[in-house]
Amino acid sequence: MVTEGHMRLFASLLAGCSFIFIANYLIKLDNRSIEADPIPAASWKSYVEIMKKMGKEP
Repeated sequence: MVTEGHMRLFASLLAGCSFIFIANYLIKLDNRSIEADPIPAASWKSYVEIMKKMGKEP
C-alpha cells in the first residue's frame, strides 16, 4: 500500500536525482567550452612577442 509518505519520499528522491543530473550536465558543458579554446593561439603568441619586446617575462 502506497501512503502519502511514500509518495513524498519518492518525489524528493526524484527531485534530488534530477538536480544532481542537471548540475552535472551543466558543469560538463561549461568544462567542454573552456577546454575548446581557453586562449586563442594567435592572441597568446602576439602577447608573448609584445612582452618579450618590452623585456618582461610573460
